[in-house]
Amino acid sequence: MECNTTGMPKSLVLFTTSRCPNCIPVKAELEKLGLDYSTVVVDEHPNGKQLADEWSVFGVPTMLVAEDGVVNDPIHAPLALGQPLGRYVGPKEIITYARTLVVSETLDNASEKDACPV
Repeated sequence: MECNTTGMPKSLVLFTTSRCPNCIPVKAELEKLGLDYSTVVVDEHPNGKQLADEWSVFGVPTMLVAEDGVVNDPIHAPLALGQPLGRYVGPKEIITYARTLVVSETLDNASEKDACPV
């Protein structure tokens, strides 16, 4: 068994605006959980509107999750049964996903610690 020492292979991108009240608790929770993520502030980023249009971001906050550079997004491509989503919209969905991600990573690290020599 190989030991994963690279951490989470996921890239998190949070779309927000400068006047988004629902984005404040989302960003606070992501920080509290210690997750690395990028932010696109649509109304301040030079290409923010174009990026939002390209990814069909119609409201904020929206989080896109890429794994190995691919976003599993039903808006852009059909998903295989059981495949995790790559788009979370609104505080509840984003925070629930983020907490699940942290729990999953913690469990993965615990099992790797048991299986991998230090």
